[in-house]
Amino acid sequence: MLWMVLNAHAQDAAPENQSENKSIAACPLTTPAYTAALAAGELDAVAGHKVRAHMTLDPATPPMGFYVTTLVDVLDAPEGARLDVLPGFPDIALTPSAAGEYRVEVRINLIAKSSCGGVKAAQIGSGTLTLHVGEAE
Repeated sequence: MLWMVLNAHAQDAAPENQSENKSIAACPLTTPAYTAALAAGELDAVAGHKVRAHMTLDPATPPMGFYVTTLVDVLDAPEGARLDVLPGFPDIALTPSAAGEYRVEVRINLIAKSSCGGVKAAQIGSGTLTLHVGEAE
């Protein structure tokens, strides 16, 4: 009940357009500057075989309580082909189903558990990787 009274009072006191005056970054990620990158922009692979894309982190070790994660989006692939992706750090495992050229976008993030009851994250690197995939022999 007290929450309802306080909430109603806050709404009455707020300006009509709250989005102009309201800060969304209530729990930002605060850590020394880290950067990450793909070790190579192109890799050769064989259809049906796993290839690993390596990433680097600078400084080399994340701070205590922080983790590095990756997100991978397939941008281009041969028609009807599939690219199985197992994201991770420092390597991403990629298994192309057919010969041809594949392009993926990789985003590298630094993640920490937040005292705000969730997680906080910052993108520390990104890049595009091209896979040149040949037929299995």
